[in-house]
Amino acid sequence: MDRFSFTNHYFRYRYAMSTATRSSNKHPSSLVALVNVDGPVGDGEGYRRLSCYGALEVEIVDGDPVFTARHVSTTDNDDRRRLFCDIGSLSHERHVVVGSCEANEDFRDRRHILEAGLVYLDIIDGLKTIQPANLNLMGAPEEAMIQLASTFGLRNCYQTDVLSQARAAGVRAQIVWLAYVAATLGRKETRKLFAAFQAWQALEMARPIPF
Repeated sequence: MDRFSFTNHYFRYRYAMSTATRSSNKHPSSLVALVNVDGPVGDGEGYRRLSCYGALEVEIVDGDPVFTARHVSTTDNDDRRRLFCDIGSLSHERHVVVGSCEANEDFRDRRHILEAGLVYLDIIDGLKTIQPANLNLMGAPEEAMIQLASTFGLRNCYQTDVLSQARAAGVRAQIVWLAYVAATLGRKETRKLFAAFQAWQALEMARPIPF
């Protein structure tokens, strides 16, 4: 059994969410996976409110996925509104998968994904004209998230402080998407998407570093 098959078996049969949508074995044509971080960093004169999101956009073009990664943060209150507008723009008429920046390790930790979902709904409600196509809350246990990160060579995103969570938000959004695929799609579709993601990773790593 290769490592992708092992990960898919491990995830689907031990940790697949009972609420996952399984009516179709096809990936949505337009999807974004989102992780939002919003909280205080520092204290006293060094206090700031840090707002951040990580996103992975996935568009199916001629049957193949096209990936775009985003990672935006700010400590400026004026920019915070623009950041929320960005989240709205990414969500409009797309299937949205929301993950939490907090770890889900036991039953009580399910509140983290519920809180993340409520925060997201508040953001969308404040934007009025934004209408996502659908919404999934991805509450995969942290053990499964760590396994997926290891399989794809992504860094461990198990963080507890706000600043570290913000730094990891972009990568965590990718892991949230991988978890969504593993939990909701058929084996053939999952293997195809996993392989495409790995190819995209290789291209991203080969990009020259801007100076």
